Amino acid sequence: MLRSFGDDMLRRASTFAYVAQRYPKRAFASASSAPTEDDIQAAREWLRNFNAGSIPHSIGDVSFSRSSGPGGQNVNKVNSKATLQIPFSKLAKILPSLLVEPLRASRFYKTNSDAILIQSDDSRKQADNVNDAFKKLNALINDIGDRIVPGETSSAQRARVQKL
Repeated sequence: MLRSFGDDMLRRASTFAYVAQRYPKRAFASASSAPTEDDIQAAREWLRNFNAGSIPHSIGDVSFSRSSGPGGQNVNKVNSKATLQIPFSKLAKILPSLLVEPLRASRFYKTNSDAILIQSDDSRKQADNVNDAFKKLNALINDIGDRIVPGETSSAQRARVQKL
């Protein structure tokens, strides 16, 4: 069955239906637990201001181990692989409420330790691998934000949908 553009836009107009459609695994139990327009607006604003330096490096623990990355025999001698472990409760305090559950459902969340675990062994230097782990966390949060937080509807688009 084909849907028209207007049907699709009307479906997206409902915040609950839109978020549940974008993230079906963690669909909200009821409309009362669905995010409000204020929650979505706060998440949009937070994501606009979010950058790689927004997450403090002191929030998690970094450990080092031998890596399998580039470096020849150096990888057998030096602990250059960085493993970033951030307790989920600390990270959830920083994030908007709309992003918490999708982050918990990501492949980086470890249920046995209730933490986000990210590894990096792309470089031969420990400091570069730590920075890369935080970049991966930043990219993960931005990706979740792009998938979950609906974009703002322009007034012209609203008028077009109303006209349909």
